[in-house]
Amino acid sequence: MAEISMTILSIRHTDYLFWINRWAVGWADQLTESIHCTLSAESVKGVGVQIARLKFSS
Repeated sequence: MAEISMTILSIRHTDYLFWINRWAVGWADQLTESIHCTLSAESVKGVGVQIARLKFSS
């Protein structure tokens, strides 16, 4: 059982969101099918940043 948690902060922009999606998909493709990849993003009001949390657990 291994668990890796990452937090990515980036400026809220379509290009950045697209990059995060591509990054998550790339990692998911490299991992085995037994690995579950969950991507959750939430916006911070007034700060103007997008927080994306990637959690890989087997």
